[in-house]
Amino acid sequence: MIDRVYCSGLFSTNFLEHSYKGTEWKDHKYIKKENGRYYYPNESGASNTHYSGMSLDRLQEEYTRIKTAQEEYYNKANEMDEIAKTSDDPERYRQLANEYRAKLEELGRESIVVSNEIEKKSARKQIVEDFKTSPIDTAYNLVQRNREKLHTGNPIVRVKKRKK
Repeated sequence: MIDRVYCSGLFSTNFLEHSYKGTEWKDHKYIKKENGRYYYPNESGASNTHYSGMSLDRLQEEYTRIKTAQEEYYNKANEMDEIAKTSDDPERYRQLANEYRAKLEELGRESIVVSNEIEKKSARKQIVEDFKTSPIDTAYNLVQRNREKLHTGNPIVRVKKRKK
């Protein structure tokens, strides 16, 4: 009997693969594993669940707010650098400039999270609109797009690409 487990999500761009029983992948995204639970880093610095509940319009407003704040912090950091050149206490102004740059970097990570969420919601919205106008064609296109990822669980039986 083979100890390999095959899992796949139908009609999904995300799929799950398992390593051989008792082994682990060399490249993995989790930080640690305790009692069978995997812990992953919060790479974005912002909560994805916070943004996933927002509407597309609200996300776009949030993205605009973040970009405006980034521009402000960038200008403030440059201003502090200029003041540091002529100041009696340049170290204080350099420190302020570094604080503004740290905030700028944090907002940059947050803008990526929001941008990704906007992209996901826009794609979903487009699929829904397409489905309303032509449900059969939309379903067919989704299957074709994800064809390589679909399989039955048996390593021998795979969906083969159709030659055109």
